[in-house]
Amino acid sequence: MRRTRIVPALLIGATAMALTSCGIFGTADDERLAKDIAEQEFPGQLELIDARNLWPAQGGSEITFAIVGDADAVVRLRIDSDKSDGSGRCDGTSCAAALTEKVAQARERASETRALLDSFDACGHPVVGLDEQATIPWVAASVTNENVTTVLAELTSCAEQWRDTAAERGIVLASDRTRLGVNIVDPDTAARLPEADSDLPSLIRLSFGDRTVALTRDAYLSASVPVAVGEPVASMRIVMPFDQGQEYESRVIPNVEKWLNANNLDLGISQAGMLGVTALEPGTVDRINGYVVVCDPPPQGKQCIGDHAVGVVTDLDGNPTGEFTLYRDLRDGTGVLRLPTP
Repeated sequence: MRRTRIVPALLIGATAMALTSCGIFGTADDERLAKDIAEQEFPGQLELIDARNLWPAQGGSEITFAIVGDADAVVRLRIDSDKSDGSGRCDGTSCAAALTEKVAQARERASETRALLDSFDACGHPVVGLDEQATIPWVAASVTNENVTTVLAELTSCAEQWRDTAAERGIVLASDRTRLGVNIVDPDTAARLPEADSDLPSLIRLSFGDRTVALTRDAYLSASVPVAVGEPVASMRIVMPFDQGQEYESRVIPNVEKWLNANNLDLGISQAGMLGVTALEPGTVDRINGYVVVCDPPPQGKQCIGDHAVGVVTDLDGNPTGEFTLYRDLRDGTGVLRLPTP
């Protein structure tokens, strides 16, 4: 096994790092046991690259390995060495069995990741970020009202190429992967993204904490593109940071209240507030489709979940850009609110 290399950037924060370094809730025993099991089950094949304590939510540690000779594979093992017989616990099963399963999963995911990275690179939209499960790629692009349709067509082509590449390599994609989410970051932001060590697995380099924070710090666009034949065409939505989303909602709801009063509609704003506020009007990146859930007046002092919704179209600041539309009785027999498709 190669030299152990712990990557501080992957730890969960300064507090966890301090606790670990002080030995209060350290990972040393878990690391030692994980390395012993790795050497026993996969001699010379795994390299320890990170360890983080799972306290206080759970006991033990999450140990991360790279697979020697695989530039993409990441193995994450949850282990707790605090057991009287010294064998440790790994998600309720033996650690040897758990590690064997995690290694097999890591190799499978690495194959899928390579197909994704290769396909998007070949189609002209290299991946600049990934979620931790390697299911949602980030690409860099400047998207405007003038080119949004073209960009969606290009991303659809990339997704189709990924599907075909996976098939050619004998990779069986999950049956529910009929669409692919692709997040889009501005090229200037992409150029300033923090980097990890170049010899780390690609999944870690593209998804480690600082990089993900930089990608999600500001509002960004997210495309949903078809992978399976017969799926609806690609669409775009905007994802806002929490504070920005709250500010946006605070501007929209008073306008809906004014509209309800002006039209003598005896309805109130539901406790659900806004739903589906991120869908963009087709062909635009500055017009948002959303719904404010409304309800019949509840008993005095009570809240209501709402059976109706007011459809709104606004600019990015929450100012109305079109007429409001009331949709009644949208909650089905199971209690789910079925919002209209924009």
